Amino acid sequence: MHASKRRARSLAFFPALNLPLISIPQATYYGDAGASGSCAFNYANVQNEAWSRGITYRVAMNGPQFQAGGAPYASEVCGLCLKFRGLGPGSGANPVGRAIRYVLVSNQCPECKGGDLDIEKPGDGRWRAGWTPVQCAVGAAPFVYSFQGSHQWFLKLQVANTRIPVRSAHWYARGGWWPMARTADNYFRLQSPDGVAWTFPARVRLVSIFGDVVFDTVALSKPVGRVRGAVQFPERANLETVPLRRGGGASGDDAQEGGDDGGFAAAAA
Repeated sequence: MHASKRRARSLAFFPALNLPLISIPQATYYGDAGASGSCAFNYANVQNEAWSRGITYRVAMNGPQFQAGGAPYASEVCGLCLKFRGLGPGSGANPVGRAIRYVLVSNQCPECKGGDLDIEKPGDGRWRAGWTPVQCAVGAAPFVYSFQGSHQWFLKLQVANTRIPVRSAHWYARGGWWPMARTADNYFRLQSPDGVAWTFPARVRLVSIFGDVVFDTVALSKPVGRVRGAVQFPERANLETVPLRRGGGASGDDAQEGGDDGGFAAAAA
């Protein structure tokens, strides 16, 4: 199958990413940010959970695709794993090599054009690159839940360590499911509408970007700190998973080099 068709098929799994690209995708660098940024992984300290297995480094997604779909879906690509490689031409001191690497979206690059990625490591230059979405190698590891600025009447919940991104979240209380609003910094929030406190532990209903529905328990006595759940989104047989080297390490810089584009398309020029 031609590379552009393979990439289009992969992006079809992720409607928020399937946007017309206004240029050939390029990769740039923005330095080591310690997983800080729009996805707020550093606040909950989730950047090194199971979804980082096989990951070489983290990246910032371009603004148009990070914010695709508007407010309900802004930040939906946080925690998305990508198959990534350089595709040749560019300018600067640090070319992006052709070796296949696997990266994790942890931030937004507002000034980047559709298709571009900004690499969270020191470097210089702007280089032609290609990428396609894959599943993170979480295995059977469950979700990780964490709270920020929450109290008994207001919840701000992050769902991390996902195989694929979360589309929506609902909180069970008072005999029904309450929809949580996605925030631009990769949380789901819920305000009590009548001054009645939310109770704990609590059940959550999570829907993946594929429509998979799972139910889990946030097993805390109050909305403070973080806790592991008990479930994970199902694995997709028709979508690649980040591969691991023998012993569970990253494939990263040991991956193949070569002239073939490895399934990547640069987008329509």
